[in-house]
Amino acid sequence: MDEKYLNFELPAYLYFNSAHIAVAPKLKYMGKNVSGGWYGKFFFDKPSIVKVPVDSWLISGNYFLDLILKNDSKFTKYLFDLNKKLILFSNKLQKMNSQDLSKNKVTDIKKFIKEYKETFCSVIAISYPIDTALDEYIKKNNINSSNPVSYGNSFSLVENNELYKISKIKDSKKRLNALKKHSLNYSWINNNYSGEHRVDLDYFAKRISSVKKQDILNKIKKSPPKSISEWIGFLTYLRDSRKKLNLIANGMLDRYLKEQCNTLKIDYTFAVMLSFEEFEEQKKKGVFVKYSNPRIIRTDEFGVHNLSEKEWDFLFDENLNEVNNITGFVASKGIARGIVKVVLQQSDFSKVNKGDILVVSMTRPEFMPLMEKAVAIVTNEGGVTSHAAIISRELNKPCIIGTKVATKVLHDGDLVEVNANSGIVRIIEKIKK
Repeated sequence: MDEKYLNFELPAYLYFNSAHIAVAPKLKYMGKNVSGGWYGKFFFDKPSIVKVPVDSWLISGNYFLDLILKNDSKFTKYLFDLNKKLILFSNKLQKMNSQDLSKNKVTDIKKFIKEYKETFCSVIAISYPIDTALDEYIKKNNINSSNPVSYGNSFSLVENNELYKISKIKDSKKRLNALKKHSLNYSWINNNYSGEHRVDLDYFAKRISSVKKQDILNKIKKSPPKSISEWIGFLTYLRDSRKKLNLIANGMLDRYLKEQCNTLKIDYTFAVMLSFEEFEEQKKKGVFVKYSNPRIIRTDEFGVHNLSEKEWDFLFDENLNEVNNITGFVASKGIARGIVKVVLQQSDFSKVNKGDILVVSMTRPEFMPLMEKAVAIVTNEGGVTSHAAIISRELNKPCIIGTKVATKVLHDGDLVEVNANSGIVRIIEKIKK
């Protein structure tokens, strides 16, 4: 495996990743590029692979981290204002999404795509490099990042507690009406980069019988961050707000694409292998290019460039030597032993039992039930502001992130010890193949 690349393995289609392509590599702050290109191997029927050159994030990330450490007031205000803009647009899109579902309509992407690309990409392009540089800084300086200053509650926690309040409504008619509204407001909670995975009234009706109140963080800091602990908390909240917007938008994009495919008599399975810019451009011409599965690309400020399997294999050697210990960042402290269950896609969910060690490339909101079952969580990617870090802290479960190789080295049935005090996953017994 080439250590010069960050590796993300997850269900994903190019169409729902294409916001990064058109805007992110072109963004600048004070004349400095905030992001770079990346590589993708997109499958329709199994997890896709996205690889990002570490240097493309670290070069700009270290520059922005230096501004953070110097408490540069202009840069701090820029990020703080960006977060406010993100939250406002996210709430706007959430309302639009709820209204669409209640009226059984599909909003044309022209009504929100420009603002979505500008808002989402401004955040993702700058926060990923900062997160990467911050993780390196924390590791180098041995900084405790497991209990950051809070700037807000995660949307998963907020949704959980809203559902809990509904469960306490005694009048059955009022409870049902509240649950219907809730199901529209949070229909997007299990969406991801493979589009809409809408949850409906039945999903919430099943959960409401067992939902438990979780502790809300009441002491939330509202002034711009200054210390490292405050910055970790702020960037964590920024990432969660960004994720919420992305999940809502992907649902709306997916409904639009499916409607267009139905109208134009186009196969959805190859439409999602296009970026939405490519789809709209080809729709105007009336000619659609059918790419192979997988579609392999690299991106830069000029857009999408196709690669062959041979070029991909030349770039990325993923052979791993036998290892007994895996190391990573501590996201949430604790020690646990258990049986490994590697989860890369939704079809893997059923194999996770209570007390297992959940091993993933990275977690997403739909992993919540699995994270609740697991005694510990281990990820390939992600830093101190990642979804896995946020949720493991809320659940108070041991979590080690950024191991790079966990899903490659560990296999279902392996017995391991997760020492999230020291950031080491120790293999006790390997399953016999």
